[in-house]
Amino acid sequence: KIEVDNHELIDKVVIELIEDAEMVIRAATGIASHYYGVRRDSANNMSAIAIRTQQALIANDTENDERVDQISRAAIGHRSMVVFPLFHQKKVVGVLKVLSNKPNFFSTMELKIIAYMSELVASTMFHAQYYAQDELFRRATRDELTGISNRALFMDHLHQNIAHAKRDGSKVALIAIDMDNLKVLNDTHGHHVGDKALKTLANRFSETIRSSDTISRFGGDEFAITL
Repeated sequence: KIEVDNHELIDKVVIELIEDAEMVIRAATGIASHYYGVRRDSANNMSAIAIRTQQALIANDTENDERVDQISRAAIGHRSMVVFPLFHQKKVVGVLKVLSNKPNFFSTMELKIIAYMSELVASTMFHAQYYAQDELFRRATRDELTGISNRALFMDHLHQNIAHAKRDGSKVALIAIDMDNLKVLNDTHGHHVGDKALKTLANRFSETIRSSDTISRFGGDEFAITL
């Protein structure tokens, strides 16, 4: 959240990263958080323009700005927006977007602060994207106990699968699984035995599914698989 001159808070911030020919929302706050993991083709919107021109952009009235994706604007509800390209080692890796519900909201001071912030974000996101074996990335995407994907990585893969299915007319299946009697197992034999059972179940799932499928532990005794 960013405190501005008039003491209001901006709590709608979106980070989109370039992955192949698509833009992927890799971080979002406020109402925009519902769009985490959403992918879209690099179109002629403000994100694409900022990346192409390598220049920061501002829309003081998004409802009347032809550069703004009006479908996304209507869903999120912002009236002004700034878009900063994220650079690392002279390479554009994505964009940082800061949104406000009010038109003509951003002053020169806010723009300077957001520009400084974008430089820090760019370096961090670049390493997270291009050095996937890094320990921080692994912890952010894997369940600590079982080693399979966590909820965040699973939702990202699910969004990808749905998008691909829409494009090529294929189908996606989603399986939700609860492990029976885990509490009884923990209470009777101890949590170390319950943990071993969870690991065993996760391993069996991993050995059974295909490389194109994703198994995730959502927490506790809950698992999910996308096929």
